[in-house]
Amino acid sequence: MAHCANHPLANPHRSHAGVHPFHRASAHLNGLVRLWRLWRQRAREQRLAAQFTDRDLWDVGLTRGDIHREFSRPFWEVVAGAAPHGSVQRETQRHREIAMLDTHEGGCHCGRVRFRVRADLSLVTECNCSVCAKKGILHLVVPPEQFELLSGQDELTTYQFNTNTAKHIFCRNCGIHSFGVPRSAPDKISVNARCLDGVDVAALRPRLFDGLHWEETMRARRAAGGVQYPYRRGRA
Repeated sequence: MAHCANHPLANPHRSHAGVHPFHRASAHLNGLVRLWRLWRQRAREQRLAAQFTDRDLWDVGLTRGDIHREFSRPFWEVVAGAAPHGSVQRETQRHREIAMLDTHEGGCHCGRVRFRVRADLSLVTECNCSVCAKKGILHLVVPPEQFELLSGQDELTTYQFNTNTAKHIFCRNCGIHSFGVPRSAPDKISVNARCLDGVDVAALRPRLFDGLHWEETMRARRAAGGVQYPYRRGRA
């Protein structure tokens, strides 16, 4: 008869699944409390994020767009711990890498154009194309989110030639080219390392980009998977 005690009719307060109704109700209540606490934490984080200045976000490698995307996620994704559109891991790693880069400021000769950049000075390149050779630019190519123009937007003018892809931007007052848009990477910004404050240019080891033979160089770079070219001989 011992087995009869397990029959649902022998204990009307026990469900068919063997779980007491009180325990089921308690589990549901705990789940609701967890959701409420998570919602309140989410709302508190959003209020704090709204107080960040652009410089605060810059210091940790984030943008306003990153904040907007994070808090635009559906609440069920937050509850489930799901990645926003499958990109959070990549974005987090990218921001960590950016945050580890050195921050430099620089500008033109007259001081009207000023900028800030996060970059790795070991990635400086020297181009021997017709215009770069005459200007003596040392290129430091970075994604747009790692570059910030601080002042001088109205002082800038642009020179273009040939395919009109590259943008050779310079100060119209002093003529110094402190940054631009390279033909080899038109979605990025090329900062002139010679215009960075406090950088010992003689200590840099620029890599050679053979812009004089641009098409052949780009074909070779694509074939090599975008690998940078070796250091120039004779440079420290």
